[in-house]
Order: sequence, then structure tokens, then C-alpha cells
Amino acid sequence: MPYAFTEQGIAMLSGVLHSDKAINMNIAIMRAFVQVRQIIYKQNDLKEQLNEIKARLGPRRSSRPPRENGTTAKE
Repeated sequence: MPYAFTEQGIAMLSGVLHSDKAINMNIAIMRAFVQVRQIIYKQNDLKEQLNEIKARLGPRRSSRPPRENGTTAKE
């Protein structure tokens, strides 16, 4: 028995399982899939926005101020 199902697999289970508990669990799992998909879309949107900001700023700039010895934290 698999440890994970796809969204389509969960939808197919609703056609086979007819108990109230199975139906309620199926609905909860489908809602979880929707939430995960929304999180992924938001993350991709944030990446696009960050890339646009970086493009507007131009050449790479260090986001950290120099240390006392004159180097940056990345060096």
C-alpha cells in the first residue's frame, strides 16, 4: 500500500468509499491539496517579484555592510 496519493487518486477514492468518515476525510485531504497548491503559487509569485527587484537594482550589490576589517560577510 502506498504512503502517499496524488490528488487524482484521492478523488477516485471518493467513488469507492461511501462511509461518512471516508467522505469527510477525502474532503479534508482535497482541501489540503488546494492549500499546498496555493502556497506553491504564492512562493513562485514572490520569486518573480524578487527577480524583478534585483533586475531593477542592476549589478549585484552586497546586501550586507562591510565588516570592521573591510570584508563582507560572504567573503
